[in-house]
Amino acid sequence: MINKMLDDCFKTELNTKVEEVREDHGLYWHCFKDTIFYQGKGGMAEDSGMINKRPVKGLKVEEGRFWHLLDEKLEGNVMMNVNPHTRFLKCQAHTAQHLISALVESIYGVQTVSHHVGIDECNVEFDLKEFNKKMAIELQVTCNGLIRDDLPVTILYPSQKEAQQLCPNKKLPAQDIRLVRIGNLDIEPCGCMHVPSLRYLQMLQIIGFEKSSRGYRILYACGDQLLNNITQRYEVLDEACETLSVPHIYLNTGIAKLIAQKNAMQKELDGWRRLYFDKECKEIQEAAQPCLYRTYTDYSAADIRILAKMIAENSEKAVCFLWRENEKAKVMLAKGEKSTYDLQPLKRLLIDAFHFKGGGSLSFMEFGGTYTEQLETALQEMVQKGE
Repeated sequence: MINKMLDDCFKTELNTKVEEVREDHGLYWHCFKDTIFYQGKGGMAEDSGMINKRPVKGLKVEEGRFWHLLDEKLEGNVMMNVNPHTRFLKCQAHTAQHLISALVESIYGVQTVSHHVGIDECNVEFDLKEFNKKMAIELQVTCNGLIRDDLPVTILYPSQKEAQQLCPNKKLPAQDIRLVRIGNLDIEPCGCMHVPSLRYLQMLQIIGFEKSSRGYRILYACGDQLLNNITQRYEVLDEACETLSVPHIYLNTGIAKLIAQKNAMQKELDGWRRLYFDKECKEIQEAAQPCLYRTYTDYSAADIRILAKMIAENSEKAVCFLWRENEKAKVMLAKGEKSTYDLQPLKRLLIDAFHFKGGGSLSFMEFGGTYTEQLETALQEMVQKGE
């Protein structure tokens, strides 16, 4: 179904008249004599806006007519207002997709597979076997050259015969044929909205590309979307520079300095950790008990694992270490080569009574599960009992 009012992307206000209203669970579907609201199809999202200052909550085509969902029943003459910013952004993105597809298809002899319009960037997918940075730069330069040339974007409504002559290799609808032409570069069947010429794209950037299951996906932004991206990134850049107290051009220097400070602090922390581990190992080695129990909350699980393995390699004792973080818990069981302490009862307790998962060797075992006070009490009692 064709609505020629949608050929003008700048037509965002319209006086029209209510023809029919249907109630639907406390809301009202309205059919008007005319509409400027795009219903959403062909990969392009529907318009947003107001009718008599009431927000439009939904749009649909049913029984060959356009319907608009409102929370209030309207009668008589009404004023429609479409959000001009979001519409223009979508029109820019869709026309840019036609431009990119026309160039990639003609240059590399491939087909467009899909197209997606996102908030920060858009992408168009092709069944390309190869795509690289050099090709991306060439595509961007060519697109922006055509934008500067300001090729017109026109809407055609040919007969079936005329459409077959204009688009001999394209799949055409049986009726309501609508073609979009970009200068002499491209002509495609399309029911979506477009800007009137390429200059309205302002500028196009190929943001990147990625391999997909069907070929390559090319990421791009243009016009208002590209300007929004630049603004957002400058805000982030300003915030980072303010945090590091450096101007933009010295941001990398500030980051390098921060990383160097972090590495120095990490090195110092590692030194203190080694001293602590050596002290722990010495205390365990000098302890009278054959097995010692410890609970740890201030170190990472990786730290406690290292400490337990140090015991297994350098001590004649056995240990049971419980590490916990909120509801997560890990238990490390370790013993030196000369230790005769039997760790199997602790292993069976963890698996059978508390449903922990894990295992290991005779000298080191690790188990993970949910922390409870009962777990801590049971481990302490079994270690004492084993003495």
